[in-house]
Amino acid sequence: VGTARAVGLRVDWWVDERRDPVRATEAAVRMLSSLHDSFGSFFLSAAAYNGGEGRVSRGLAQFAARMEGVEGEDRFFALSDTRYLRPETRDYIPKIIAAALVAKQPDRYGMRVDSLPAFAYDSVMVPGGTPLAAVADAIPTPVDSIGYLNPQLLGGMVPPGDSMWVRVPSGTAGDFASRFATLDSTTVAAVRRVKSKKGESMVSIARRNKMTSKQLGWYNPKAARLKSGNLVA
Repeated sequence: VGTARAVGLRVDWWVDERRDPVRATEAAVRMLSSLHDSFGSFFLSAAAYNGGEGRVSRGLAQFAARMEGVEGEDRFFALSDTRYLRPETRDYIPKIIAAALVAKQPDRYGMRVDSLPAFAYDSVMVPGGTPLAAVADAIPTPVDSIGYLNPQLLGGMVPPGDSMWVRVPSGTAGDFASRFATLDSTTVAAVRRVKSKKGESMVSIARRNKMTSKQLGWYNPKAARLKSGNLVA
């Protein structure tokens, strides 16, 4: 989580951009670029990406005399030969090289590559607190297609608060605002708020609303409780 946030990704109860193929790829490129600036080697950068920048830095310092005169990408293999890196990281770079070679010439290795369609989409601005089902209704499209394009939205809704760009299928964004405006108010409300009373608990409120206390807790991660376990009124 710390690494993701350090490279600009949002990771909280509502949104986890590590799941977002676009934002996560952009963040990975930024991180690898920064590591390359530090190590001057793509292989060492990838090793640091996998096993940690500190570990690679300490290994280079510890075996500096042994690696004297070794340049470029050979520095990774020289460090790998010391057995200082974890086996997973030592194997990581050869696997990347092998994957790249096969991807460039699959026929040479007796493989067939079926490419996936491009991750194509349009984007629409959606008010905070809107369920993805309402976005799907305004397109219209199955809600699963909205979820597929927005895997970073964890609660099935746009986080409460500010409006947010939400991905929709290509070619469907044109009249979204006008169609969204015609939806019934109950359709565009993902949650409703209730005020807790003295003596109430997550269990009692959940039962009254035909939920489990665990489900209610998902939407109220910071609910204040008394020592008795009941909610603060």
